[in-house]
Amino acid sequence: MAGRRSFLGALGATSLATLVPAESARASSASAAAPVKTSARIVIAGGGAAGLTAANKLAIQLSGATIVMIDRRKEHYYQPGFTFVAAGIKPQDYTVSQTASYVPRGVEWVNEAVVEIDPVGNKVVTDSGKSQSYDFLIVATGLELNYGAIEGMDTARIGQDGLGSI
Repeated sequence: MAGRRSFLGALGATSLATLVPAESARASSASAAAPVKTSARIVIAGGGAAGLTAANKLAIQLSGATIVMIDRRKEHYYQPGFTFVAAGIKPQDYTVSQTASYVPRGVEWVNEAVVEIDPVGNKVVTDSGKSQSYDFLIVATGLELNYGAIEGMDTARIGQDGLGSI
């Protein structure tokens, strides 16, 4: 089994690589270095830009690893595009695609939410009660907007009188 240094080295220093559909990623990686052989069980909590980037890099750079990405959202949002939509340059559907089109071959996508992380037992539990054990865990769950924490914020005003939220 690969050690922690090998694992982190396989992930690489550029963890915020540009996302491309899985087929394109495989085609462009043909000239990459030989994959590291490992039997590591890797769970990625989150399937947004960071989770998909990690899944793609690990699928390309590891051979024999079990890689599981857990995220319940089927839609993938191209967040930098939100500014183009807000400015009226692009239509609203410009920012939405399907997560499934970015999941690389060899990565299992569990379409559920992680509701519990047990670092002592090296496992996560999903909202259906499914337990997934791991040797390595990547937490890439993103963030959740909390407009209620902003005193006087009325989300009904977003989009009116120059008030925007991206």
